[in-house]
Amino acid sequence: MQRVSRAQTFPEFSSRLAPVCEVEPGEWLLVETWDCFGGETLAGKARDQVTPGLANPATGPIGLRGLEPGQVICCTIADIAVASRGFVGSRFVDVVDGFAVFSESMKLPLAPMIGVIGVAPATGSMKTTWPGSHGGNLDTIDVKPGARVHLRAQVSGGLLGLGDVHACQGDGEVAGQGIEIPAEVLLKLDVAPDPLPIDSPYVIVDGRLSVIASAPTFEECIRFALEETIRVLEARLGLDAEGARQLISLVGDVRISQIVNPLMTARVVMPILW
Repeated sequence: MQRVSRAQTFPEFSSRLAPVCEVEPGEWLLVETWDCFGGETLAGKARDQVTPGLANPATGPIGLRGLEPGQVICCTIADIAVASRGFVGSRFVDVVDGFAVFSESMKLPLAPMIGVIGVAPATGSMKTTWPGSHGGNLDTIDVKPGARVHLRAQVSGGLLGLGDVHACQGDGEVAGQGIEIPAEVLLKLDVAPDPLPIDSPYVIVDGRLSVIASAPTFEECIRFALEETIRVLEARLGLDAEGARQLISLVGDVRISQIVNPLMTARVVMPILW
């Protein structure tokens, strides 16, 4: 099994980057990730002393052999093992026996998730701090062990990168951070055999589908996530648009992923009924 070192990171998703490794479909690999400030906060630097442009370094990029532009890469996350210490703001948080020690009187159960996961855009570059149709800084708590994350490739091999793991985070990430922490992520990559007919990132986990969208306002990203989910229900269940919207209204949820990045991110969560 290949191991991708956290020493191999990048600040922008870009088709100009060469993959640091390539994997065959179905091959497992272990990816080391830094916290959102590349270990500098844990080493003692204050937030205003962190190296400019360092935020959210992503490990990679990783190429999937045989993946062509337009195909969907499926990233199966088997495990996220977090380090023994992280931070939120100026507060250091130790991890002990499956809990994050927030204070002397409060321990929080670990719920590790990946904040940044994405693929390279077809042209130009996208900072790892930004979310979008390529994935990126989605800060979505569904990106956790057991999840299958789907991203539509825009270049050959996809050039996937990931980082910004959180030991736990709530929907919204209202303070601008989860518990930021280094981690090791066990995952495998495949070409999705029967992808959904949408371009948005989507996650399948716990028997539910999360369709994720990012935009300057919540109204825009919620509307776009709804439109994409309606397309899924039309294709998979044979519903018309109005019937699909009604079904979402009955059994679906609109959830806020994060409110603090350059674009807002929301998702529509539906039980898988097909």
